[in-house]
Amino acid sequence: MKSMILGFAFSILLLLVACSGTEKLDVDSIPPLKPDLLHHLGDTGDPLGNGFVNYHNNSEFEHNGIDATQGGNWIQLEWEHLLDIDLDKIEIYRFNLEEYQEYMDYLDDGGEEYDFTTKIDEIEPELDRCDDTAPGLLEKNCFYYIKAIDESGNWTKSDTVCYRLIDKPALISPIDPGPYDLSEVVFEWELGSGIPPSNSRLLVFDENFNLIWQYDPLDFDDLSISYEGPTDLDTQIIYWRVEAFGNSYNAIVNNQFYLIESGSESDNSAFYIE
Repeated sequence: MKSMILGFAFSILLLLVACSGTEKLDVDSIPPLKPDLLHHLGDTGDPLGNGFVNYHNNSEFEHNGIDATQGGNWIQLEWEHLLDIDLDKIEIYRFNLEEYQEYMDYLDDGGEEYDFTTKIDEIEPELDRCDDTAPGLLEKNCFYYIKAIDESGNWTKSDTVCYRLIDKPALISPIDPGPYDLSEVVFEWELGSGIPPSNSRLLVFDENFNLIWQYDPLDFDDLSISYEGPTDLDTQIIYWRVEAFGNSYNAIVNNQFYLIESGSESDNSAFYIE
C-alpha cells in the first residue's frame, strides 16, 4: 500500500514538472514612452525681450531642436531625454515631401502601401541628438521621426518634425588667426548659391560662445560690416559665423499641418584679439 502511495505521488510530481515545462514566462509587451522629438525652437540672435536669445551654449552644437549644423550640409535632430530604463536602441527615419507626395499619388492610383521612409541611423538610447550627414539634403523639405525600441522589441514612434536646408554662407574675412584690434575688424562674407535666402545674420561670440554682438544686414549687395559691439571683453578669442534664413513653407502630411522652416549656418571661424 505504501509503495502504491509513493508511486502515485511520484506520478503527480512528474505531471507537475511536465506542466511547468510548458508554462510560458511573462513577456514584456509594454511599449516605451513616446519620444519627444524637438521642432525648430528658433535661432541664435532671435529677439527675446530687450535682448537676444543664445541657443549656442557649448562649443559643439546648439540646443534648439531640428536645425542646420555648422559642419557640412547637415541637419541636426534633438529630442528630450528618454526615461525608459529598458531601452535597447533608437532608430532615426527620414523622408522628404516629394517622396510623400509620390507615395500618396501611387495610393490614389490603386497601388499598395509600402514604406517610403529611409532609416538613416541606429544609435544608443542614452543619446539625445543625431546629425543627418547624408549627401543631397540641400533644398529638400525633410521630415524626421524616431523610434524608441526596448529590449523586448516593443517600440514607440515620435511625432514628426521638418526642416529645409539651404546653401550655407562662406566666410571671407577675418579668417586669419590674427591678433586683431577688435575695434578695427571688418566682417565680410558671401551667400551660398541656389535659392536666395530671405535674410542673413552675423553672430559674434566670446571664447565661451556667449553672444556678444549680432548684425542682420538689410542689403544683400553689401555683405560686410565693421564691428560695432563691445570692446571691453574678458576674452582672447572671438568666434564668428553667418546664418542664412530661407522663406518658410506650409505643407500637410498625413492630415497634419507643418510649417517647414529653412536655413543654413556657416562654419565657425576664430581669431585672436589684442
